[in-house]
Amino acid sequence: MKTPAEDQPVTALVDTRYQSMCRAIAECHAVDEIKALHDQALALEIYARQAQNFEAERKATEIRIRAERQAGELLHRMARATPSGNNQHVRKEDVSRDVTHPPRLDELGISRNQSSRWQQLADVPDETFEAVLADKSEPVSTTRIIEAHLPPVIIHRPLKPEQLAIQFLEYLYAFERHGYFERDMGAALAATTPTVRREILDLAARIGAFLVSTGARHDD
Repeated sequence: MKTPAEDQPVTALVDTRYQSMCRAIAECHAVDEIKALHDQALALEIYARQAQNFEAERKATEIRIRAERQAGELLHRMARATPSGNNQHVRKEDVSRDVTHPPRLDELGISRNQSSRWQQLADVPDETFEAVLADKSEPVSTTRIIEAHLPPVIIHRPLKPEQLAIQFLEYLYAFERHGYFERDMGAALAATTPTVRREILDLAARIGAFLVSTGARHDD
């Protein structure tokens, strides 16, 4: 077991970097710079974990998560500012600057999954975000903060087949009542973020395949 004296260098290192890195993250307006801060925080987190200094690890984790949240906000802005709406392209400099050939996510070392999760993190309200970070009853993580913003899971009681059919018909009627058949969903998809657009198209494809499959099995 490590003594307090052995833990002191790790604690001092993280404490020294904490305020300056959090301030730099909040003031950062370039994705490549925020990614560099994220990687520095991740290195601190790993160092503290290896030293088994859990308090220092938690602080380093908080720095990393704040960097992910800021990166998600910048990626949101880039997606809205890019005419094509292609989230694979992001600006390297300040979002207000005109860049002819912005780098791709992979050029910045950011995966599609990271981009999606960081943008979800950016959507979490400030109060929820800070409350989860301050709650030390459980380990803090990106997933925990995102899930804190999700609506509660509703457990539905099992329905008889005829009840399920009526319920499904009600959902279809609601879709029709909201006028989606007459709406310009192409324009709506073009106006939203790539993350939302991808989720809508993926879910719509699953629903379409389900309806086709169901219809084929019961085609009279």
